[in-house]
Amino acid sequence: MFALGLALIAWRERVVQERQTVSQQQGWAFRELSLAALALPQNALAHSDRRALDRWCDEAGAASGVRYTLIAADGMLLGDSEIPLDSLSLVENHATRLEVLEAHSKGKGWSQRVSHTLGRPFWYAALLLKPPAPAGTILRIAVPESILKPQREAQSFVL
Repeated sequence: MFALGLALIAWRERVVQERQTVSQQQGWAFRELSLAALALPQNALAHSDRRALDRWCDEAGAASGVRYTLIAADGMLLGDSEIPLDSLSLVENHATRLEVLEAHSKGKGWSQRVSHTLGRPFWYAALLLKPPAPAGTILRIAVPESILKPQREAQSFVL
């Protein structure tokens, strides 16, 4: 019985620690998005200049190590750091992605899933951009789970 009690305490501590870690990662992701939104090329955004916006996503992704995506209100991609410009129009519409739907309704959204486009697990954070961005434009980052998993494992322990 004592061993069962210890196991339950250890399990509860692990759950609490996992929630704290996820909360910290969400906080980082939304801060990253807010800062990145300030650096967006406003003129290109106002005119939906896909060439300039895709270039910005490529540069932001290369500098940060995460995937950057700009999504128009209709769900079509305006730019993506992992998809070539000439392939953006071929990518599945992103309007129904969980994090995009949540960002449209609450101003920001979060999800964890395997990418429909790239086939790898990511943690997604999305931010509804404010004017002068066209209404409904979303800035999203996708952090590979392979980056986050070692951080979570390093913070966990077993009694």
